[in-house]
Amino acid sequence: MSPSQYHSVLKKLDAVIGALAEAEGEWSPQDRVLDRQLRVLRSEVLKAESGHPFVAFSPLRPTRPASGRSPRSPGKFRVLIVDDDDELRQIVKLLLGGAPGVEVVAEAANGLCAIELAMSLRPDLVLMDVNMPVLDGLLATRILRSALPETQVVIISGNREPEIESRCLAAGAIAFLAKPVSRATLLEMVRALQSRLPRAESAPVST
Repeated sequence: MSPSQYHSVLKKLDAVIGALAEAEGEWSPQDRVLDRQLRVLRSEVLKAESGHPFVAFSPLRPTRPASGRSPRSPGKFRVLIVDDDDELRQIVKLLLGGAPGVEVVAEAANGLCAIELAMSLRPDLVLMDVNMPVLDGLLATRILRSALPETQVVIISGNREPEIESRCLAAGAIAFLAKPVSRATLLEMVRALQSRLPRAESAPVST
């Protein structure tokens, strides 16, 4: 199909997803499955419209087993960093660098790539930007929280829209951090999340 045809399909999918969301308080388990499937389908249409973005972002994809969860380093709290700005990804990586018990397992430059990586790597935490190409952080967060409820999402964004924090929390993020974020703030948040893990396998993080 042409880009305009893909755009038309996306508009129709958005209308259906929006209609479902209006009745979320009355959803059955089947309705939740339908919502998740529609959102995944929307991400696939976005991928097709953009000409398969995984080709462009393939250098950000780590070497990992063909199936199943990648090997876990003992005692590590696993983090996926998602931001379309390479420099900002590196800054967040440096802020986490050297923190005992923390392992950055992968990076992604858009929400669609983040979903693919998270489904394979099953990180404990995804640090997600909002405004990104291909698939934005809000929709990516909704899909991740539905498909991987054990993976937490924290939004780190420079977006200055008045309602952005409430929109992030409504999408399923457990916290919103405004850029620039300090190392102390980031590590404090990681420590809090480690303490909530159902498995006691992560070493505590110290500043």
